[in-house]
Amino acid sequence: MCKYEDDQRTKLSPVNFLDFQLCRLASPVYDLSYFLLCCLPEEDVQNFDDIIKVYYKRFTSFLRELGSDPNKIFPFEELMN
Repeated sequence: MCKYEDDQRTKLSPVNFLDFQLCRLASPVYDLSYFLLCCLPEEDVQNFDDIIKVYYKRFTSFLRELGSDPNKIFPFEELMN
């Protein structure tokens, strides 16, 4: 079950695994919490507020691209509560 980049089968292609076990329709807070708790290095915890702001800025930008008003759908205050 490997994919090779060459015909001689000496170099493996990079692989990414995608696990849908936790896939559900829920608040984005669940995804953000899961990511931060699992992936954020301890030394970056001091930048938590900045990380949340960057996340929210990108998230709302994406909502606008979809034609939605982020302040109606998911205001920043709701994220923080």
